[in-house]
Amino acid sequence: MGSYAAPHAGRTVVIRLDLVGFFASVTVGCVYGVLRTAGYPGPVAHCLAGVMTTVLPLSAWRSVPRPTDPGLLDAHWRLGRRLATSHLPHGAPTSPALANLAAYRLDVRLTALAASWRGQYTRYADDIALSGDRGWHPRALQILDIVEEIARSEGFRLNARKTAVLPRAGRQLLGGLVVNQRPHVSRAEVDVLRATLHNCIRDGPRTQNRENRAAFQLYLAGRIAWVAQHDPVRGT
Repeated sequence: MGSYAAPHAGRTVVIRLDLVGFFASVTVGCVYGVLRTAGYPGPVAHCLAGVMTTVLPLSAWRSVPRPTDPGLLDAHWRLGRRLATSHLPHGAPTSPALANLAAYRLDVRLTALAASWRGQYTRYADDIALSGDRGWHPRALQILDIVEEIARSEGFRLNARKTAVLPRAGRQLLGGLVVNQRPHVSRAEVDVLRATLHNCIRDGPRTQNRENRAAFQLYLAGRIAWVAQHDPVRGT
């Protein structure tokens, strides 16, 4: 996550975007193409592509509640169409690498776009970030239009509801890290964690495990490690 956020630290403008149904957008045809490009013979690539993709049964899709917000109905319908065709399954160990390979052209084109504006581009799975300094703020909408066009041409769609243009005057948040100056966990999140640990010492961990996590102390250790990774002093 640090490599996703760090290149955008200290920038005048950060643009945060999200790809809709990232894994579902990578079809069995894309996976086959990736495997053939990697050198696998056609029959082997065909067999592997079938093993590494899945289709959501219609009965399972019908059990998914439709969104109550009318503005989300189109996105819900498009997701259903994607899931009804062979695609990368979410959670499979092979899906992240295959999805990244399928998005290689997207990364190359958006890297070139950002560089042409003297900016930076990174992606972490379905999270996209671009940033720059001079000229980026007044032209942010133009940049967004170009990004959307490139994404569509590469078989992906942007989630307009998660698009954000973040000027330096406000909090620039990427992947859970504030990048206004350097990547770090927000003060508010650290304060909550500090209070939780204090209460654990005073009243016992059970009193703080409000979500009934099976391994609550390991969960807390993970959160501490997350803070320490980006700020060793606070982590200590």
